[in-house]
Amino acid sequence: MEPIKQLHTFLQSLDSQDFYKYLGAIIGIITVLLCLLGWRYYSTSRSYLEQIQEINNQREDEIKELFESHARVIAEQKEVNTLIEQDPNFKISGFFDEITNALGITQKRDTKVSSSIDREKYRESVLTVTFSGMNMQELCELLQALDQAKRIFTKELDIQESKIPDTIDVTLIIATLQPKAGE
Repeated sequence: MEPIKQLHTFLQSLDSQDFYKYLGAIIGIITVLLCLLGWRYYSTSRSYLEQIQEINNQREDEIKELFESHARVIAEQKEVNTLIEQDPNFKISGFFDEITNALGITQKRDTKVSSSIDREKYRESVLTVTFSGMNMQELCELLQALDQAKRIFTKELDIQESKIPDTIDVTLIIATLQPKAGE
């Protein structure tokens, strides 16, 4: 209560001109503080709105990429289904034997191992083949022949230096998709 009495006494002792000076200064200080608070509020709001807009633009780009990716996946599934329908009894091992016989590299093949992996909608037939003593021309011809076959795809290619001079040892993993049994 004492500070209020002191303020009241001080205000009573002021003449009207000094009172209005102090009142104007107080109102000016309050106005400046309110302006600073308003500026801070609007600058912070603008900053947040810009961040929100940037995040929305990033999300929009991600959604576009997802839709494009989904469309590509659907198109690839249709293409795979068409290829499977054209030759449902396709055997990757027999097809590979035909290619190696046509290229005359059957005798350079060391091992040939078949396996299969069940996927969501398909069964993936995998063929792992090892060659010894190949030259780069033979490898290129083989890869070109495999690339022209739409039904198979190359999963892995490992090239090692051979013990035989000027030749290479190659491990090739190719695969194809087959319909799941019973579908």
